[in-house]
Amino acid sequence: MNTIRVIGDPKMKFTKVGFAAGAPGGSSHIRMLRNPEIEVLVAGEAPEWETYSYANDAVEQGKNKAVIFLGHIKSEEAGMEYCAEWLQTFVNNVPIHFIENKSNFTDL
Repeated sequence: MNTIRVIGDPKMKFTKVGFAAGAPGGSSHIRMLRNPEIEVLVAGEAPEWETYSYANDAVEQGKNKAVIFLGHIKSEEAGMEYCAEWLQTFVNNVPIHFIENKSNFTDL
């Protein structure tokens, strides 16, 4: 995904953020959003009929909630780049390279 998706007021002020890389599932996202300590959830990807709907409903109810969807791969990619660098510090005689995953889709 080459774009970031946001549910909620883009001008919302917040102090507490949760992070869920990859695709842990809608129930994990909803559990985090139910937590009054988490105002914004930064997530990888989610089933549109779960997290998207829950977040939209929370916003419509006037709750100070938002979700920023980075995409499954993009939410994990920085960690994988670091992992490749880390492995190079102790794995010898095996070439280790980070390979960025390019989008398979064309933006219209």
